[in-house]
Amino acid sequence: MSGTSIDKKAGVNAVFETIKQILDDARANAYRAVNFSMVQAYWNIGRVIVEEEHKVDYLPGTLFFPPY
Repeated sequence: MSGTSIDKKAGVNAVFETIKQILDDARANAYRAVNFSMVQAYWNIGRVIVEEEHKVDYLPGTLFFPPY
């Protein structure tokens, strides 16, 4: 009787470990996806700023500075 109980506990623990691994993998994938999206966003923000700097002349009081 006690052997069966130990086997069931081992089986349940294995199921919980599998579920834990699935959740850990999903968290890691989500973290990487968010990181990638943020890098893309910052890259695009920088691109827009540089493009605007090349389009407009320097105006006092703006964020864009003249080239030196």
